[in-house]
Amino acid sequence: MDVSLESFFIKTRDLSNREPMEFGFLRTRLDTRLELENDQSFYFELHQETFLGSRFLNSLEFQTLDSLKPDLPVDTILLRSSNGIAEHRLKLFRSFYQVSDLDSTWTVGLQRIALGVGRIWNPLDVLHPKDSGGLQPELQSPIFGVHGEIYPSALSKLQVFTTLGDSFHTRVKGIHYQWFAGGWDRGWTLLQSPMNKVLGFQMEGNLGNSGLEGRIEGGLFEDRSTSKRDAQAVVGIDYGFPNAASIAVEYFYNRKGSRDLPQNSTSLSLGRQLPYQGSHYLGIMAAYPLTPTRSLSGLTIANLSDESVLFSMGWTHSIGQTREWGLGFQLSRGSSGSEFGFRTDTLYLHFSTFF
Repeated sequence: MDVSLESFFIKTRDLSNREPMEFGFLRTRLDTRLELENDQSFYFELHQETFLGSRFLNSLEFQTLDSLKPDLPVDTILLRSSNGIAEHRLKLFRSFYQVSDLDSTWTVGLQRIALGVGRIWNPLDVLHPKDSGGLQPELQSPIFGVHGEIYPSALSKLQVFTTLGDSFHTRVKGIHYQWFAGGWDRGWTLLQSPMNKVLGFQMEGNLGNSGLEGRIEGGLFEDRSTSKRDAQAVVGIDYGFPNAASIAVEYFYNRKGSRDLPQNSTSLSLGRQLPYQGSHYLGIMAAYPLTPTRSLSGLTIANLSDESVLFSMGWTHSIGQTREWGLGFQLSRGSSGSEFGFRTDTLYLHFSTFF
């Protein structure tokens, strides 16, 4: 059984009136995997979350965060209490049964089904869309479903899955086939829901002997009610330096851009993809180890359509093998009405420990 504790102190501004606002956030994670007979296992992960700050609990920021609930057939919040100063929640974040053999792996329950290869954007991962500009983009909400991975050969993999939403109605059905050829991982994806259909592709591999790694991901998104089709695509390259520093650059083409302001933008990202407004974006992600225990990381996302920019930087310091603390900031710049001009600047302090 693994237990971890992480905490944030965040200074930002209220989205509704732009007044300064501070709040705290604590999360305790408990996860374990029970190994059963015949290559079977059961995994579950519990989160206990606490939000601190009376002003934050009454803000648009918290209301937006609270409304972003995944479409699941069961309520994963087991306990919830509030006294006006702090709100506490105990929720089931992952819980699934898994069985494996030499040719396949099958998983049933609350889980994550990863799709796509993009680092900053991954338009094909409609099951777990992410906001790379959030403080915790890796914390992607679970889905409930059945997922199978079948291995036709040593260099190929077939994924089939179906997810269930409210009242156990089918939410998304999908198939993804991936194979390795010519030094590149390649894949095709077909997703279908009652309202949409997605046909996508992806490629990832080394660019000769240059040390660069390239990625391509894209798809056609069809609204089944209107037969309207839009497209999204990501092209990116990575480079890792001998000193373990790394840099990733991605271009994101977004023909289905929305002109609505991103009202669901929050500082504590739960891992959803924002309704990106523009058609063209450039993103740069970098990490640099200062010492074996200290590192810097940064992210810049530029909307090339309205010239607004989101910039974030973080510094982390490891204490032994089990503790880490850090600080960081996010800055948003843009004209009134632009995409990132709507966001607020944020400063945060972070601490985590593992037991």
